[in-house]
Amino acid sequence: MSALVVLLLLVTQSDSAGLVAHARDAAWAFERARLWLMLPGGAHGSQCDARIGRFCYWSDPSDTALPAEPRQIGERRARLIAVLDSTARALPGDRWVAGQRVRYLLEAGKADSAAAAAQACRAERWWCAALEGLARQVAQDFDDAARAFDASLEAMPDEERCRWTDLSQLLEGPAHRSYRGLSCDERQRVDARIWWLAQPFWWMPGNDRRTEHYARLTMAALLRDAPSPFGPWGDDERELIVRYGWPLGWEREERGATHEPVAIGFDAEPGWHFVPDLRALDVPAPGDAPGALDERGARERYAPAWARAFTLLEPRFAAFRRADSTLVVATWDVTGDTAFISAGYAAALALARDERTPRVVAPFSGTGGAGVLVAAAPWAPTLASLELYAPSSKTAARTRVALAPPAGPVSLSGILLFDPTDVLPADLPDALARVHAGGIRTGARIGLYWEAYGLASGDDLPTAVSVTPAHTSWLRKFAAALGLATKAGRVRLEWHETAHPAQGQA
Repeated sequence: MSALVVLLLLVTQSDSAGLVAHARDAAWAFERARLWLMLPGGAHGSQCDARIGRFCYWSDPSDTALPAEPRQIGERRARLIAVLDSTARALPGDRWVAGQRVRYLLEAGKADSAAAAAQACRAERWWCAALEGLARQVAQDFDDAARAFDASLEAMPDEERCRWTDLSQLLEGPAHRSYRGLSCDERQRVDARIWWLAQPFWWMPGNDRRTEHYARLTMAALLRDAPSPFGPWGDDERELIVRYGWPLGWEREERGATHEPVAIGFDAEPGWHFVPDLRALDVPAPGDAPGALDERGARERYAPAWARAFTLLEPRFAAFRRADSTLVVATWDVTGDTAFISAGYAAALALARDERTPRVVAPFSGTGGAGVLVAAAPWAPTLASLELYAPSSKTAARTRVALAPPAGPVSLSGILLFDPTDVLPADLPDALARVHAGGIRTGARIGLYWEAYGLASGDDLPTAVSVTPAHTSWLRKFAAALGLATKAGRVRLEWHETAHPAQGQA
């Protein structure tokens, strides 16, 4: 190599190092200025939901507004982005510059520009793909985010991939210890099942809880060697981001004349707990209702940008077996919820067998308060999920239930309520034509349709049906205890009939 070539190479390396150093200095100067320009806030965190190293994390679903950002911060960020843009054009292969460029473009609300910046990245292929996945996630393009993160994981070195696919920080107690004992290969099956159950809505494209996790890991990775309002990077900040996300707004808390102020980060609110306990992985627990998603002190939270609320939904499910399929009926009533009936909503009944089998989804759209959905799966489903979403109010509701397999040679279907006439329904299609989806008025007539499986023709079939009050007022209970009123008892009917099964069901 000639002396001239060596000199040119040294000059080029020196220029590159100078450009990166200038960009780093600009980022540090911005973060230093941001801390002092933040709006002052009051004391927070007296009640911590979680303590993670130096951080006190708390969730306040009633306060969803992010602090306003002073105009000066936005102006200084724009100047920093200009520096990062010019540096990235000169050094498209620099990992640090590519990451900070995407980060600050996202902060500025420019998700599309951040995705374009990630596509222009020429650093390691897995890192550039992860940056694009982060930008797509923020833009709520969950399918493209999944494709980008899958490409990133595939291109990662094995050791790096093992770290990225470790979900132990989302688990606690025995589940955490059990999971930590697995190898990277052994974790793959468990991870697939966790993400299957953690997906907020099964009818929506992509799994935004999974892509949110990898977006958080990407944000943590690009903050590791970069300035932050929180100060020096540490494993505690990484854990905070992985479990709850990164701040979208900031305030500062004064600590007296002799101490620098402390930054207070604000995540999106409200957030919900979607990742299941490992106990639910082999036999999903029935009754996974929206109330369970709002667990106080949950190990992890996620605030989907598409949902401002998850409301309580109390549908009725009934499953009916056929020789080659299972038919599930779900009914619901949101008549009293204006978030759903004021401007229309979408609903879906999803049936699932496991994380490997494509789900069966039956959609619905309308404006009525009560509705019914029927879905048929060519296999025996283990879970049924009824999901409602009102786009105008960003209100979501979800209930998942486990569908128990037959417990013996003779078994029963679920119970379908129908509006009776003088002629009883002869079969399931006849009952479905009269299905009752709303509430039941006092004194009203209601029909019950069910099926029995495993009976032989001519079998004697003793049957009992009981109706028990779900709620009794405290006043009536008190009066009954004093002998001033009768106890609200259940109504019970018993009879015998002879079974005449057809095609396996009676």
